Amino acid sequence: MENCQPDTWRTDDNDWLVGDAVNDPNVDEAAIAAHIRHVVDADPTLEPLATLPPGYQALRMSPQERWEIEPFTYLPDDEPFVAEDDRP
Repeated sequence: MENCQPDTWRTDDNDWLVGDAVNDPNVDEAAIAAHIRHVVDADPTLEPLATLPPGYQALRMSPQERWEIEPFTYLPDDEPFVAEDDRP
C-alpha cells in the first residue's frame, strides 16, 4: 500500500476497491486484501470518500488535486487493462 496514488471504487454490491490506476491488479502478487481502515490509515485523504455512493468511483491525478466522482463500471472480460500512460 506504499507509494501508490489510489483511485477508489465502491461497487454496486457495496465492496470497496482501491487501486493506483496504473498497474494491472491481475498480475500475480500485485494486489492484496486489506481492511478499509488500514487503507485510510495509510492515506487519510481517502476518509471523505466514506460517503461515496455504491456504483461510483473517485479519481484524481495527485494527492494535491480534488477527487473527481463518476459512475463506475467494470471493464468487459475481453478488454485488457491499459494504463493511462500507455494509451495511444
